[in-house]
Amino acid sequence: MDVVWLLRKGLAKDPANRYQSADDLIARLNDRAVGKVPIQCPITFTKRTGYEAMRLLNWAPLAIPTLVIAGAIGAGIYMLVR
Repeated sequence: MDVVWLLRKGLAKDPANRYQSADDLIARLNDRAVGKVPIQCPITFTKRTGYEAMRLLNWAPLAIPTLVIAGAIGAGIYMLVR
């Protein structure tokens, strides 16, 4: 879906809405290749969030399970104290 946004900007009728140079387009493609996708729609947001979560999981494999367990324990304590 993010490729559609890239094409729309590149093929816009109004020159002010297009990439100003080929270097701008190449920079956008390079950013996309390394996972830096601008959030332009809900689908792109989901892709980027998933990509960042996978990077975190590769970097620190126990980070996400630890956060989930800590959240569950915190919610349990909150329910007991309330």
